[in-house]
Amino acid sequence: MCKHQPTCPSPYSPAREAAHVAVAHPDQGWSLLCNGVVLFEDTGLLLPDGTTIAPHRASHSASHGASHGASHGAFQQVPARVLVAA
Repeated sequence: MCKHQPTCPSPYSPAREAAHVAVAHPDQGWSLLCNGVVLFEDTGLLLPDGTTIAPHRASHSASHGASHGASHGAFQQVPARVLVAA
């Protein structure tokens, strides 16, 4: 049960990723949120009932000014750059 004030969003709420990080394992690519959701580095999710949610990264233009996960400090997305030799 979440003891944060205000309480963290339910794992079934659209705002579930805003929950506080309870356990972080960036070396393994995942974090456990206070609401029981496992957040993977690729933005995929595992809900407490075993339901999976596919990765859902924002497009480059949508994420340019903000990083995903900033509300709970789990992971930061960095836009990829492709260099092509001429």
